[in-house]
Amino acid sequence: VYSRWIDPEDWAVIKPFIFKKAPGLLRNLIANRFQHKVKKYLYIQGLGRRTPAEIYHISKQDLASLSILLANKPFWGGDRPCSLDASVYGLLG
Repeated sequence: VYSRWIDPEDWAVIKPFIFKKAPGLLRNLIANRFQHKVKKYLYIQGLGRRTPAEIYHISKQDLASLSILLANKPFWGGDRPCSLDASVYGLLG
């Protein structure tokens, strides 16, 4: 969420894509309002109180943990996908 909505480099790429159908004159206003809401949500949740370096460090640790838990299995449930596979894919996708 942070990289998509807050990180200036990624936001510059995502913003035009997400808000391309918004009316031209309102596009930036709508986008900035959404970004403000996401910043507020992240602050309330706690992650938004950290520095960008801390956020990316935590993210890397989370991905490493998922990798260890998945090990050599093709899916979380073993040989076939399960709801956890769909959840993790949705979050990482």
